[in-house]
Amino acid sequence: MPEGGLPDGDFTRFDLAPGLALHARRDDRFATTTAVLYLHRPLDDTAAEGAIVPLLLKRGCRSAPSVSALHRVLDELYGADLDADVAKVGDRQLLYVRLEVPTSPALPGAAELLPRGLRLLSELLTEPVLEGDRFPAPVVLRERERLRHRIASRIDDKETFAVERCLQETFRGEPYGRHEWGRLEDLPRLTPERVTDAWRSLVERTPGDLYVVGPLDPGEARDLAAAHLRLPRSGRPALAAPVAPGPREEPPREVLERQPIEQGKLVLGLRSGVGIRDPDHVGLVAWTVALGGSSVSRLFRSVREREGLAYDASAGLDRTTGGILVTSGIEAGNFRKVVDLVRREVEGLAATGPTDEELAQTRKWLLSALRASEDTPGALVAGHLERLVGGQVLPIAERRRSYESFTAEDMRRAGSRVRLDTVYLLAPAASGGPVGEAA
Repeated sequence: MPEGGLPDGDFTRFDLAPGLALHARRDDRFATTTAVLYLHRPLDDTAAEGAIVPLLLKRGCRSAPSVSALHRVLDELYGADLDADVAKVGDRQLLYVRLEVPTSPALPGAAELLPRGLRLLSELLTEPVLEGDRFPAPVVLRERERLRHRIASRIDDKETFAVERCLQETFRGEPYGRHEWGRLEDLPRLTPERVTDAWRSLVERTPGDLYVVGPLDPGEARDLAAAHLRLPRSGRPALAAPVAPGPREEPPREVLERQPIEQGKLVLGLRSGVGIRDPDHVGLVAWTVALGGSSVSRLFRSVREREGLAYDASAGLDRTTGGILVTSGIEAGNFRKVVDLVRREVEGLAATGPTDEELAQTRKWLLSALRASEDTPGALVAGHLERLVGGQVLPIAERRRSYESFTAEDMRRAGSRVRLDTVYLLAPAASGGPVGEAA
């Protein structure tokens, strides 16, 4: 273990500055080094302010003050890949800047590629193109319009739109129900002054995590980050530990909306209160897979194959919040039949647990997915980050042991904590036919 480093799952952790940590992992399978910096902020009604910042950062920095100049610098780094955006993990909005640089020793000047890349990443964050002490008004207006188009066009992908609407309803009034890009009605508030304040707050006062994955030792990654990544820090930024919201004490709600589509999009939102740190977490992960996580799951076999009521049927778990979404493409006239069947499968799996065959299939699926989570730098980083936000980082070997040892009773017990909260249907417009008894 390098001096100052701490075990951090499959990474080594170093504290670079107050509220800024490095998570480094040596992996010689990759011919590139990936560096990703995440800045954490609460997912609240100022989400649009956070969402526009990375769009502005991608416009350039002190040494590359335009988009074309930035592309030239990346070309000099042998086609390094750069991206900046926001993401949602649990109840947080994360601004990230990601850089991937080739690290083959055969390249001329190979030793300088990563240091130059880290300096560029640092400049993008701390020295963007300003006019005086703020972002230029024309640039803010242009990127605000880009963000407006991005938010408005979410409705074009009907399946994703239905999922997002169900999330909004299932977690109404809670951070996880918000979208990481914010709302259209918030955009007029994005003035140059307000956006500049949001940028400074992010860089100076929000917790940050830098990930470095590639063919270099963690101690070398620490030295390079300390030398080339300079973020001004104010105080010791911190966010409260996440809390998985439990089921509500009220009957499930049904929400019907119509659009000019051919196929109905049905989404059921369920809440459990089981987060990553909960003793029932592994059981809930397995329970969700058995319910609808594979082509041999209960929902796929019953709703699609046996009854022929849906084009697809699956279930997915957000591990940080314990929220589960069941999605299905249906004929709107089959709405009630499908909802009743899904509820029977949910209640049945929660009451009796899986069969021996389901237990074995679920274990096999989870172990396969865990192996795949080590295949790319992006997957390694995403898996660690999710658990970091969730409050419990474990080595993959320990997670593998937990997947090899969970029982049918573990699954049943976790499933018994799940409650249906919202039934959402995006149905064809009225001319497309009736909807079976949707409220």
